[in-house]
Parts: sequence; structure tokens; C-alpha cells
Amino acid sequence: KEAIEGENPFTTEQLAAAPNCSGGYWIVVHAARFPGDNKLLAFELTTKGLNPKYVESNSYPSPFPLLSIYGFKYGSFGQMEFSPNNKMMAITASEYFYTEMKHPHPCRGKCELHSFDPSTGTFHVLVDSLPAMYGVAFSPDSKLLYTSTCIDLDGSPIPSRIIQHDV
Repeated sequence: KEAIEGENPFTTEQLAAAPNCSGGYWIVVHAARFPGDNKLLAFELTTKGLNPKYVESNSYPSPFPLLSIYGFKYGSFGQMEFSPNNKMMAITASEYFYTEMKHPHPCRGKCELHSFDPSTGTFHVLVDSLPAMYGVAFSPDSKLLYTSTCIDLDGSPIPSRIIQHDV
């Protein structure tokens, strides 16, 4: 069964949930309704179900998933994670291109760190250029953020590693 009846907004694979202040949850996705869409969409989940009216916040511009440009297939991939204290959210964005739908070739990746207001479902960008390729996780005390990377911000390959960031 579809969670939202009718037309669902087109989104990337990033999805996470966080408690709100009224006993429900926020279900958050990154929009990909058109090339360059730069919105996080927060849907409120209550005992009555998922509210189809969403709250929009700014984020990184996403390429249209699997958009075909000059024979290449582009897409945005990554993870989204809320901090244990529910005050922050990190999202990674890795852009790949596919040649004839064979193996993906990484182009670049980054991580954005957002503040989060659980009473309204809104986000504000705190940092928009942490190096990351795909993975993201917070420490249990929400003071550290970990990202995994194998591509530098300029798109050049680097050895795979986990990076620790003070938040």
C-alpha cells in the first residue's frame, strides 16, 4: 500500500525518521522532482497515518535520478542520519555516472550537516561541504560525526577512510 495516496513526490534514496514533539514522527526525504531540486521534505507521521502535506527546507541541489545526458546516466546516492539528541541531521550526497549502465564511476561526494527543529520539521544548513562519499553516523553523545570517503571534494580518488568531525 502506498503511504501517500495519489501522486508521490519524486525523491532520492535518502530517507530517515525522527520523533517530533507531539508523540509522532517526521519522515524525511530529499526531493528530486526536477534537476537541481534542493529541498528536504519532512512528512509528519501520526496515529492517523502520513500527512501528504510536507514541510520544505533547503539542502544541496540533487541531479534528477538516472537522468540521461549525452549517453551517461546520472544519479544521487547517499545516507541520511539524525543525531541521537534529535537536534541535527547529516546527509551525504554521492554523484555517479554510468556508462551504458555498467559499473558506476564516482564523480564527487559531500556531506551536509543541518540543525533540526522537531516541533516544526524544519532544517537549517550548518555546514555544507564536509568530505564524504556515502556513509554517515553520529556518536552516541551527538558531539562527533563520522563520514566515509574515497573521493575528495574535487572528485579525485583518495584512499578509503573514515573521517571524524567535531559537531
